[in-house]
Amino acid sequence: MTTWVGACGTVLSFTLFLPQLRRTWLNRHRPDQLEGISVIGQFMILANAAVWGVYALLAEAFWTGAPGLINAPLAICTIILLLRVRGNTPKRLGCEACAAGVAHWVFITEPPGFGSVMPCSPSARRSGVVIYSLDEARMLRCR
Repeated sequence: MTTWVGACGTVLSFTLFLPQLRRTWLNRHRPDQLEGISVIGQFMILANAAVWGVYALLAEAFWTGAPGLINAPLAICTIILLLRVRGNTPKRLGCEACAAGVAHWVFITEPPGFGSVMPCSPSARRSGVVIYSLDEARMLRCR
């Protein structure tokens, strides 16, 4: 019975990592979509796997260290992928209109905040479209 409980715990520990792994892999060419995935968190997963691996060896309890056999290599791959993606893409704080010094705003097209007009910023541009006059905002609200 103990072996089955350990095997179930191993499968559960591995499956907890799958959604983040899937998101990282699918967005490996879109650094903006990987902002919520922490490299430090991946190092913590790696450290956790190491500690449980050592415990499993000392206690001769295979199933306590088994999740690390899967999660540790996946965490290493995720760290490498995140460092490559983040290292290859410079952060752009301004848009073309910001660089040109043209007056503009961002019309928020997604809830919450639909229909709001905000100063241009990276977070506002993710949720809206750049507009150059308040007349454009009125037209967008009418649609």
